[in-house]
Parts: sequence; structure tokens; C-alpha cells
Amino acid sequence: MLCELAERIAERPVLVTFNGKTFDWPLLESRFTMTRRIAAPKLAAHLDLLHPARALWKLRLGSVRLIELEREVLDARRLGWQRDDDVASALIRSFNFDYLRGGSATPLAAVVRHNQMDLRGLAALFGKINAMLAKKNRKNRMAGTCSGCRDSCTGAETLRARRRCAPRRLRRDCRRSTGIRRRANSR
Repeated sequence: MLCELAERIAERPVLVTFNGKTFDWPLLESRFTMTRRIAAPKLAAHLDLLHPARALWKLRLGSVRLIELEREVLDARRLGWQRDDDVASALIRSFNFDYLRGGSATPLAAVVRHNQMDLRGLAALFGKINAMLAKKNRKNRMAGTCSGCRDSCTGAETLRARRRCAPRRLRRDCRRSTGIRRRANSR
């Protein structure tokens, strides 16, 4: 299984996860190391959606577990998504270990369903965050962004902000083009 995963990541070296930077990927890297035969693939990028989710919804929701985000942010009920028969994440490891020790494979069907629901939620969450960023970018383009101070300004504020920041921006651009750097102690 690790060989297959290494091949797939080599083909597409980007991961999108939910808490994968802290949990899943380090666990997989240790599994690769334990084989002593398969090198852990190098990632070009790893987008862990837990971090933007915390920044966006932690204060409002308290919990940013994927199941909570599905319910409160993605409106899972409206989408017809239900996790009523979902297996608790805490049990998944024990189901896997029981199976590896010769136990029944029956509980693994619930694990596969759980993972399918997680992937569905992850894709929807990515779409939601992406749409929010696109909306913010459109809003900034319409409002105008002062390139001198990077402030978002609206209407007449844009003109005032650009005039206020023009000397700073000009000084910065001149330093860039001439390679001159201002000393920290000089004003």
C-alpha cells in the first residue's frame, strides 16, 4: 500500500488534508521510514484546511471539527448529508489494528464510509474557502487597494490613501530600482 501511495504522490505531489500536517502526514512519513525500503515522497505543497478553518470559524463555532464545519458552515442538512451511522474517529485505529491482528474486516466498511464522508466534506470545505477568497479578491479589486500601505480602501478613500502613500511607495520603488537600501538608523 505504501508503494502505491508513493507512486501516486510522485505523480501528483500535492496534498489537501484536514489536520494532515500535524497527524496524517507525519504518521505516513514514519511508516515510510519504518519500511527502510520506501522513501517518503517529497511534497510540492500541502494545504491543510484545518488552519484556514480555525482562522475563519473558531471564534464563531468553538469547534472546527470537520463534522461541525459540515453542519454549521456547509449546511449539511440542506445538502442531504447525514453522518448518523458514522463511526467515531477515535475507533478507526482500533478497527484497523484488530483487522491486522486477524480480526474481522466488517468494521472496515464503516471506516471506508467515514473516509468517503470526510473526503466529501473536505472537497466542499475547500470550495467554500476558495469561494470566500474569490469574493474577497473581487471586493478588493472593485474597492481598490492602496499599493503603498496595502490598505483596502473604498470610493474616495482610495484616492486619499494613494496620495498619502505615494511618497512611501515612490521611495520604496526607487530603492528597489537603484538597489539602495535605507539604513535602520537613518530616517
